[in-house]
Amino acid sequence: MQKVAETLTFRYVAQRYFIDVVPTKSPTTQKDNARELKQLLAFFDDPPAAIGDIEPKHIKQYLIFRRSAPVRANREISLFSAIWNYAREMGYTKLATRAQT
Repeated sequence: MQKVAETLTFRYVAQRYFIDVVPTKSPTTQKDNARELKQLLAFFDDPPAAIGDIEPKHIKQYLIFRRSAPVRANREISLFSAIWNYAREMGYTKLATRAQT
């Protein structure tokens, strides 16, 4: 399973989450999540990050990357955690959440 996790990117899992989960949320939350994902992808998709390669230190680096908007950054990390938990539920990874810094 680790080999699969290494080939799956954060973008792929996030896209699956947006297909399967986000439509069940309120329209306002959907809009907020789309904005949050854009910020997450600016960091975790440049270059594309494999799920198996993301570590807690990368979350800390993300928070530094977004230090000009700390409240938004925390909301973005909440979305990251939700996407990560979805990845675990779907069997894309067995790793614990990376959002604990």
